[in-house]
Amino acid sequence: MENNKMVSIIKKTIYSPPFMGGARGWVLFLFFFVAVALHAQVKFTASMQQTAPDEITISFSGTMDKGWHVYAPEEKHGPIAASFNVDKIEGAKLEGALKANKPATKKYDDIWKGEVAFFENNVVFTQKVKLTGKEYKIEGYFEFGACNDETCLPPTSVDFNYSGIAPNPTPSPARGKGVDSTTAVKKKRK
Repeated sequence: MENNKMVSIIKKTIYSPPFMGGARGWVLFLFFFVAVALHAQVKFTASMQQTAPDEITISFSGTMDKGWHVYAPEEKHGPIAASFNVDKIEGAKLEGALKANKPATKKYDDIWKGEVAFFENNVVFTQKVKLTGKEYKIEGYFEFGACNDETCLPPTSVDFNYSGIAPNPTPSPARGKGVDSTTAVKKKRK
């Protein structure tokens, strides 16, 4: 009789709904805790600064715990490269590509079967934006991949949304002679 009672208690514990004292609840809790702890290993914050009367610079400052690294924008071998993605842009246009404040470390990686470019400890990525209208608005996200020697985080994004009035905007090209700066550029999130 006592064995049946013990089996009944074990079954109730294992099969009870999550977070109601069951083993499944603990497994989900531990999975969530590990996922949050892993994401805490790499942190990025977004900021915007007016760098000229007709230009803003959007920056993403990142820190990585020891052993973690973030892949460079030029990375092509498999890891998720750092990227600047625009959902909506009005009265402005991107000027050049996303750049890092220091050279990337380049190293052959057996897992990716090629040379990979990455940053460790800290990095600041910047994207210049030329203001072409009296008012501007830019929305999007910075996406990055991060790994250590044992695991990789899922692609992570940092949203941004900036708008304002340009004191001295650069006139946009006449229609038909280039890309209208008020045209939205979109890249779907993965």
